[in-house]
Amino acid sequence: MSDHSGVRSQTLVQFLKLLEQDSLPYVPRLGSVGASGDLVPMSYLGSFLFNQIKDSGGSLDSRECLALVNGCPVSLSFLIQACIQTRKLIRRASFQSAWLHASLGCDAQYLSPELHAARLHPGPREVARWMNDDLSRMQSLREDSRPFQEPYSIRTVPQILGACLDQLDYVEEICQRELVGSDDNPVITEEAVLNGGNFQGMHIAFAADQIKSVLLQTAMLVERQIALMMNPELNNNQGLHLAKDGSKGSALAGVQISATSILISMKSRATSEANGSVPTNAWNQDIVSNANLASQSAYDLLEPLTSILARHCFSLYQLDANQAKQTIKEDWMNEVNSLGEDRPLGEELNYMARWI
Repeated sequence: MSDHSGVRSQTLVQFLKLLEQDSLPYVPRLGSVGASGDLVPMSYLGSFLFNQIKDSGGSLDSRECLALVNGCPVSLSFLIQACIQTRKLIRRASFQSAWLHASLGCDAQYLSPELHAARLHPGPREVARWMNDDLSRMQSLREDSRPFQEPYSIRTVPQILGACLDQLDYVEEICQRELVGSDDNPVITEEAVLNGGNFQGMHIAFAADQIKSVLLQTAMLVERQIALMMNPELNNNQGLHLAKDGSKGSALAGVQISATSILISMKSRATSEANGSVPTNAWNQDIVSNANLASQSAYDLLEPLTSILARHCFSLYQLDANQAKQTIKEDWMNEVNSLGEDRPLGEELNYMARWI
């Protein structure tokens, strides 16, 4: 709600008190097509607030009741949470990419600030800066056997994650405008009551679809780096699937296959919602944004990306162990051992995902 919603100050104060008390109801995830606000989810919140104010001797007028269910705050809240966590996961992916670089002994020319300044985009410059900072705190020596130009899953990390970062920055700008703007109907001004369609959630839907692309692209990069580490021709001859000391077991084959499986499932869930309009409400809502579904599906892709990052992280740990290196030290290493003989890894990978 904004100052264009016609809501009295005492109603906002009551709402803020409920937030401070952490006294809010559960709301259903489904029930909104993002075209006339998040009607069904917000009706649960509106009914709760209505009863709370009524029990305290207050009241809500009809305009305030409408303002409580119009707009897309449920959709926006999922999108904001997705943005916050996506930024953390991009940063983690860049850190683990630096770890891969250090463990393999790659040439750092592709991280040159001058190289990325030449293309002008801010995202790649920031990712290259992150990786250079990370590498300055890692034990890394140039390995003469590495190729002059690394595969793209190493050499173009700044361009890939940097593009993701630039898209995320844009989506966060959308979120900022949505937070302070009015997505109500009608809109109340000093001169008029204006009926329109500010409750249409298309900006949120497009933005959420973009976050899904960012999460999927990050997952694709990380999965390809896992594949690189499984290949003796690319992993400094550290064995097929990083089998330690020529072990005849499966080594990290299951780690790679499960990462690939998770990635495939992400691809099937990262399709566009904004372009999937289905008319409803007796044809009144004849074109809808699906903002609620889009933002929730973006949020739901955080977990599988985290799972792939955990598998990538364990692969890096194994790569270091095979080479008798310790490129970095993190707390989770106190609870997880590298692989010698084959053993179940599910619990350890889940632990690492929670840690990430």
